[in-house]
Amino acid sequence: MTALEPRSVTHPRSNLIPNTPIVRAFSGLATLGSGLVHFAIAPQQSILFVILLAIIATSELILALGILGHRIRVTAAAAIFVSAPTVVWALLALVTDEAGSLPLGPMLTAAALGLFAALLLATSHRLHASRGTAARPWTFAAALVVGAAILPIVAIPAIVEAQYPSSGQPAHSYPNEHHHH
Repeated sequence: MTALEPRSVTHPRSNLIPNTPIVRAFSGLATLGSGLVHFAIAPQQSILFVILLAIIATSELILALGILGHRIRVTAAAAIFVSAPTVVWALLALVTDEAGSLPLGPMLTAAALGLFAALLLATSHRLHASRGTAARPWTFAAALVVGAAILPIVAIPAIVEAQYPSSGQPAHSYPNEHHHH
């Protein structure tokens, strides 16, 4: 095995799932989309939520890049990490009224993307835990193209809604900001 060949994705003593390029592409892109939506929501929140959303979004982007770049071995635990932001949002909604200030549409979109990625990872682990598959290089590329074509259809409206709520004005306008009309 040379340095350019992909690492083995199964180990006899681990619960790693086999190399599933479609799951890797779709879950990586969904996690990337969720991170981008969380970043779009952050600027118009209180400092506590800005920090929390920035940490969540950064973690999602790192995880997405690791999944897409074959740097993170996809395990059943990955499904837990990918769904963690949705759990955090639900817990915050239960314990603080400030969570209600988060825009519902974009937060639901980010949650749906994260849960979609988690569902793919968990289902793939469940279905393929006992057998390996021979990966074809074109499968990952094809899945990446399809996922990259679908992601903007889902994520861009949520990002726009986070940045320009129903009023049509930027959500991050400042009181002393000077506007020309």
